[in-house]
Amino acid sequence: MRRSLLALAFSLAGLASPALADGQPDVSIAGRWRIVAAERAPWASGSAVPTPFLRAGIVFRDGRLVGPHPIACQPADYKLIMMPAEGLFEGALPPERAVALGERLGVVGPGETVTHRVTCPNASFDFHRATDSVSLKIAIDNVVYTLRQPDGDGESLTDEAFVAPATPSFACSRARTTTERLICDDAEAARRDREMAAAFERLRPSLSAEGRGALLEAQRTFLGYRDRQCRSGGAMPREETDRRDAARCLAEVTGARADLLTSMAVQRAGSLTIEPRITTRWERRESDDDAIRSLLMDDVLPVASGPGAEAFNRAVRIAVPTGRPLDVALYRQRMPDLIGALTRSYAIALADARLVSLLVTGTVETGTRVSPTMRAVTYDLTSRSLAGPADIFRIDAAFRSFLAARIAAHAQERNRTADPADMERRMLEPDLWLYHPDKAVLMLPWLGVDMEELEIPAADLKPFLKPGGPWRPVS
Repeated sequence: MRRSLLALAFSLAGLASPALADGQPDVSIAGRWRIVAAERAPWASGSAVPTPFLRAGIVFRDGRLVGPHPIACQPADYKLIMMPAEGLFEGALPPERAVALGERLGVVGPGETVTHRVTCPNASFDFHRATDSVSLKIAIDNVVYTLRQPDGDGESLTDEAFVAPATPSFACSRARTTTERLICDDAEAARRDREMAAAFERLRPSLSAEGRGALLEAQRTFLGYRDRQCRSGGAMPREETDRRDAARCLAEVTGARADLLTSMAVQRAGSLTIEPRITTRWERRESDDDAIRSLLMDDVLPVASGPGAEAFNRAVRIAVPTGRPLDVALYRQRMPDLIGALTRSYAIALADARLVSLLVTGTVETGTRVSPTMRAVTYDLTSRSLAGPADIFRIDAAFRSFLAARIAAHAQERNRTADPADMERRMLEPDLWLYHPDKAVLMLPWLGVDMEELEIPAADLKPFLKPGGPWRPVS
């Protein structure tokens, strides 16, 4: 069928340059590209055509072309061609309108068009350099696709995984809002949207009715913040750079939300069921330069149900005051012109029939700056009270000497300075000790700006454990 995928294989006598050495792609296209846009070709009939390759990846490697079937082969041979308007898209443009249509498609400018031809055993594919100098164009089955090199898109993926089309959590054929359309046009935003939706749907059924209600309300608040922060709640931006900035913002903000939801899980500890309870709010101000000054605040704390839950919840509220998103030291960093996020969340290190040990982390993010604070909370399920080192260890001279030696060695390894008086005063503070099944972690905030963590194997601590104490580490 004319102008089908296989019909992309063609040659124009005298136009091809010699093959690049050893089948290597030109340095200007080598690496990964993503199909970010698709439009009906001007020679196609009808009002709509399928776009199956939209958001798929294309990878140009030495001797091979990686992409969705059938845009893939090995070996692959690369050539550079200077193509006149009449030869673009296998000569499909009407000769009398080739220049005008080529200009509209963004592939015809002054002079001939740089074309990267990839020759495979059974077909050839022409990728035309667009006039914006950052895009490529290829025609497949009456559709002109636009490719761009992604910005951090799927860096951890293999080439084969990268080429799979990045689809969001909704059908792009039914995208109506500006946010949805921007997400559909950006592979990274689509991937992160799918991750966020999957994390939300995984978490929701595991929560209590009250927890599900809190999660839904928090998510609605977040989506409102995201649309305002990324300027995607109104009309589609006219400029390409503005659309790309909005899509990048959507990918970053949605990705952070996906990571937060993924970290949330319901856990069992003795007779308790401990679930994450999230509260989300945001503040917004307008400045003189019309820049949005906004602050997203997420607060995720554990809430228990079951026998003894009231005592656990009361103890957590005492250890981690609620009523504001973060503790006082962190909250004071909030400034009138702050653009960023405050997040408080927790992770359970140990939850067994006797002890729950969790780490509450508060983070301020402003641009590239991340300022964390950490506080451990340990709860004895038997005594129904908070537990500190004095409840777990025999606090005697031998134990203090053991800790002092470990802290001094840790400080020396990292070229830190430990104040003996400060160390002696703080090394037994309950909120600096986190317990795991096979180790304890002592946080050392006095060694520097960043929180240092000293891991001590359970085997080294067993000689100091109180008989019958709440921490029963594995051997």
